[in-house]
Amino acid sequence: MTLSSWRSGRTPQSFTLPAGIVLALVVSLLLPPLGNGRLWDALNRTLPTSARQQVVVVGIDDASLADYGPVSSWPPGLFSQALNTLEAAGARAIGLDLPFNDPAAAPALLRAAHGREKVVLATAPGEPVASAGQVNTGVGTLIRSQDDIVRSYTTAFQDGDRLQPTFAWQLARAGGAEVPLNTTRRLIRLTRPDPGRLPAIPFRNIVNGEVPRRELQGRVVLVGLTGRGRPEVRGPYHLLIPSVHMQARLVTSQLMAPFVTFPRWLRALLGVLVMVAAIRLRGLWGYGLAFALLALSVPLWLLGVLLPAVTLSLCAVLGAALVAVERIWTLRQLDFRDPSTGCGNRAAFMRAAEQRWQVQPQRPLGLVLLEISGLQQVNDLYGWKAGHEVLREVSGRLGQARGRRDMLFRWGPEEFAVLLDNVTEQELQHQRERLQTALSGLTYRQVPVQVSVASALSTPEMDSATQLVEAAHRDRHRTRLTDNRRS
Repeated sequence: MTLSSWRSGRTPQSFTLPAGIVLALVVSLLLPPLGNGRLWDALNRTLPTSARQQVVVVGIDDASLADYGPVSSWPPGLFSQALNTLEAAGARAIGLDLPFNDPAAAPALLRAAHGREKVVLATAPGEPVASAGQVNTGVGTLIRSQDDIVRSYTTAFQDGDRLQPTFAWQLARAGGAEVPLNTTRRLIRLTRPDPGRLPAIPFRNIVNGEVPRRELQGRVVLVGLTGRGRPEVRGPYHLLIPSVHMQARLVTSQLMAPFVTFPRWLRALLGVLVMVAAIRLRGLWGYGLAFALLALSVPLWLLGVLLPAVTLSLCAVLGAALVAVERIWTLRQLDFRDPSTGCGNRAAFMRAAEQRWQVQPQRPLGLVLLEISGLQQVNDLYGWKAGHEVLREVSGRLGQARGRRDMLFRWGPEEFAVLLDNVTEQELQHQRERLQTALSGLTYRQVPVQVSVASALSTPEMDSATQLVEAAHRDRHRTRLTDNRRS
């Protein structure tokens, strides 16, 4: 009859792929974004975007402070004069990033901004602005990372059960941007500086009307302190810059096309696919895949796509590591595993028997030896591959017939051994008959494959597992003598 296919027991290969999938899901979903933010920060600084200058900073520098004194002492008319100049020049929106929480400066700012739809005042989170009347306000707080660097922003801050829009979002919306209002963190997008423009236009030039109209027309203007006493933050380039310049970067980021990001489910799916690819490719290909993903993040960045390359590369490296662990385990098991059948070999049998021999007086060991006849004829007629097929069929049948705690080994070229733990004489005989029945009627094409069975049970008089094997051999010899007498 035709031999059925043999299914081996659990091997490392059986667990590598499922373990890799679980590991990829953990890395993609449960762990923090890892080094993706640092990668994007490096790309942001190395490859800034070329874009039309849409935001202008008007700086209250030391010269302006020398002319007009501290900002807290400025009259409403000075602010109004500057705002009139900016509106007349065609500014799309005007933001005043000034100390609104200063009791001395707040009244003048409110009076100057009152009724002006294009003007936005920067406030602190939770700061009451009810007295502002017809004045647009936004939270001017900047988000600092653990290393005190401003790399990201949100469009709103949570204030109880409502959202407070940010100062930059109010200006960007007035400038035509359509960025959702939420607390999601977004990466600040850096742009190449325009060599033909000053970092900031002096405030006194605005008051005196000394700025060409083309410098302001159609742009968002931010007015802030750049002279002494200015608030400073550390930006993506790790340098201290005036706070108003950072607000300008936030507005610029929102006026540009947003980055394409990957939702969590898609990140998890990509992580699983990368893990599976690394495991299937085997060898060192997983590490090559990791480097390829990191390299792919560069052109995708230029296209405005934030690839979570560090997360995906980690999945690829972990996949390669799982393959390496699998190979190490396989190499260590070669000394105790029969490659043809997947069963333990004679060395594995002796190790298992010796480990159990210490308690054999309380838990007797049983041994069943099965010798296959007809295998050499199969090899001669059909080749060694056919012989291996017979061996796999035999081990498969014995594996199904043995008990749950019984252990199957290949004892010799044509022999198998089954080690039974904690059995009686009756249980040993029952299992012997069951194993013999499992191999009855086995043929390969026209060649019959027969089996002779011997068994032995350990006794307190035995000193080692070797004596148990010798007892099984004596039982086989007695069985052959009995069969010869009958024939």
